[in-house]
Amino acid sequence: MGYIHDGVAEACVKYFERFRRSTHVTPKSYLSFIANYKEIYLEKCKQKNDMAQRMNTGLDKLNEASVSVAELSEELVVKEKELAVSSVKAEKVLADVTVQAEAAEVAKQEVQKKKDKAQSIFDSISIDKRTAEDKLEKAKPALKEAENALLTIKPADIATVRKLPKPPHLIMRISDCVLLLLGRPVDQVEIDPDRLCVDTTA
Repeated sequence: MGYIHDGVAEACVKYFERFRRSTHVTPKSYLSFIANYKEIYLEKCKQKNDMAQRMNTGLDKLNEASVSVAELSEELVVKEKELAVSSVKAEKVLADVTVQAEAAEVAKQEVQKKKDKAQSIFDSISIDKRTAEDKLEKAKPALKEAENALLTIKPADIATVRKLPKPPHLIMRISDCVLLLLGRPVDQVEIDPDRLCVDTTA
């Protein structure tokens, strides 16, 4: 620092010799120079210390990151193994689900077929029911007439039929129909060539 101060003094002399203007370097200037130097020195030291601190912090973070990366790498290896096992299990479950889905689809088709068949039977029964109801409605007047006609039969009429040794064909057929309707047994019928039901001469 003294060498620099001496150099400044020599520069002042040369400046005077060249430009004829006096400049002076005093001890106060030297002390001011020292003070400025200390101030700049302390500022630069602080900057270097801050940079060093930031660098150390960065290095610590890098070391921590390296340790974390190593730990994560180990965990990754374990997770990859677990993932491989899980993938195998998932594929097996997927295969089972696929088989079950196919079986469910087959069962669904079978159920649909049975449903369609049952619907067809139901429709056929509904048609038969409507047909039977229609026939019943049509037969009601005849049934009513038969009931009314039945009310006109008197015990004397039945006694008269019983007394007939050979009742007419129509009376025998009516009697057979009554027995069938009542669920009574019917005697075996033998063909009487003299009393045929069908007129063979027509």
